[in-house]
Amino acid sequence: KAGAAYVPMDPAYPLERLAYTTADAELAVVVTDRADFPGGTVRVIGTAEIAELTPGTCDGPPSSSTGPHDPAYVIYTSGPTGTP
Repeated sequence: KAGAAYVPMDPAYPLERLAYTTADAELAVVVTDRADFPGGTVRVIGTAEIAELTPGTCDGPPSSSTGPHDPAYVIYTSGPTGTP
């Protein structure tokens, strides 16, 4: 229902790998505790900021235009070249 896919990344990965995955997946937002995350042009949100958000009110579940063929998540693994 979010209209976006989830891309899990291990914060212990080297900064170069995090930057590559962020750029390759064309991420718009990253939620992390890692202060030195290579955000570049993406919005980096700390988990503490998430905790500070005030829940909104709504009259029901959000509307959704997603369907069964829309991605829910994208997993990056190292291929034979060592590049995700």
